[in-house]
Formats: sequence, structure tokens, C-alpha cells
Amino acid sequence: GVFLCCKYAIPAMTANGGGSIVSISSMSGVRGVGYSVPYAVSKAGVIHLTTVAASQYTSQGVRINCIAPGGVDTPQMRGSTASAEAFSGRNEGHPMGRVGTADEIANLVLWLASDEASYVSGSTYIIDGGAWASAQ
Repeated sequence: GVFLCCKYAIPAMTANGGGSIVSISSMSGVRGVGYSVPYAVSKAGVIHLTTVAASQYTSQGVRINCIAPGGVDTPQMRGSTASAEAFSGRNEGHPMGRVGTADEIANLVLWLASDEASYVSGSTYIIDGGAWASAQ
């Protein structure tokens, strides 16, 4: 997935003067949550791939960053809960009283891909409404 996209996109980007790659990981890649070792390890790999690739290609004009979202209100998340009550229960323990939206994640992707973030490369952004900070 992410490796192959980088493998083929980076040469084209460097040949055209640069570009921006924004990979999507997960909070599971930052801290394992215990329910899926393969998932957590693969998401940690995305974070480290981002860091290493940025260290190699930022000087060639390719900015590479990563987003590690926490819970996001998506059909997949809603489908993983047995009922509306179970879904709303996820919100009760959250510092903001809710999970994020897909638009909130997309807005961060948009900013990182834009010229407004021209000095940003090699970073991973946790976007979880303060859940990670509150757990520490």
C-alpha cells in the first residue's frame, strides 16, 4: 500500500520539482490497543516509513507527512458497534465528548498537502481530540 505508492510517486515528484505525500496511519500505530497486533504493527510501519522517506527525499522537494487519527465517525466504525447506544458510549469517555469526523481528518490532509505547510516534512500528526494527551 503506502510503500508501493511512495516507490512509484516519489520519482515522478522529484522529476517534476517536488510534491507532497500524506500517509494515513492510526493511533494504533502510536500505541497498541491490544485487539489487533498485525494492524498496530502495520500502522507503526507507516509512521516509520514516513519518517525515513522524508529524511531521504525532503531535500529533493518531496514533503512526506503522516496522520494518525483516533476514532472517526465512519460507516465502518458505526458498523463495528452493536447498537446506537454502544456507539454513543464511545463518546462518553472521550475528552471532547465525541469522536472525530472524516471532514476533520480531510482538512488536516488538505493543509499538509498545500503550500501553507511548505516547511512541514517528516512529521506524524495525532488527530484524536485530545484522547492521547488525556491518557498520559
